[in-house]
Amino acid sequence: MGGTNTVYWTRGGVTESEFLASKSNLQPAEHYELDDALGWARNVNNNGGIAWLIACRDGTNLTRSEIEKIIRRRGRELAGRPKKR
Repeated sequence: MGGTNTVYWTRGGVTESEFLASKSNLQPAEHYELDDALGWARNVNNNGGIAWLIACRDGTNLTRSEIEKIIRRRGRELAGRPKKR
């Protein structure tokens, strides 16, 4: 299985329709490890942004609400991610 887990995110205050309209123009964050992608999403959310979608390298997607649920459940575990290279 190759590829990356891609986090699509925006600054806060952006509506879902604005996100969808601008998605192709965004510069997403890409991470090989899913936990690093979730850690990035956690950092985005904690700093006033919105993690809208994680396109996982296995072909599945995590939506904003799914990302938020995972972060609530695993927040402490995801602290310090993504790991520095």
